[in-house]
Amino acid sequence: MLNNNSVKYFSKWEPVKHGVPQGSTLRLLFFLLYIIDLPTFIADKSKPILFADKTRIIITHFNLSEFKKNMNSVCIRKNKWFKSNLLSLYFDKTRFLQFITKNNQENDMQILHENERINNSYNTKLLRLVIGGSLYWKVHTDELTSKLNKACYAIR
Repeated sequence: MLNNNSVKYFSKWEPVKHGVPQGSTLRLLFFLLYIIDLPTFIADKSKPILFADKTRIIITHFNLSEFKKNMNSVCIRKNKWFKSNLLSLYFDKTRFLQFITKNNQENDMQILHENERINNSYNTKLLRLVIGGSLYWKVHTDELTSKLNKACYAIR
């Protein structure tokens, strides 16, 4: 819908006759154009990160009750955005990562999205960098060491 002062323009639905091949560069561009307004729906309580076809939503707060309140607010807004754009969340690839420090121990959190539980993850990849919830580099260095060992073996 385009809104030009007092006149509103609508386009009608048409069946899609052609698509974009999987792996195509255009696929990522179209995806980003499609979801480019998602951050504006959730940016006041979170820090959304969009890269290629990956979306990360970072929510931080020192107070656990405020954190849960912000998390619920973001989930409700995100759900509303998904429904209005005819999208659904793929739960097999949806995870949350809780960062813990020595002073801030892990809390047993349950995050639900439309009565579906979102599973906890202990690390995540962000631009090939493996970030662990404990903020140590062990998982990243172990993965990198394994790849380097394979490369050295192939060179030998």
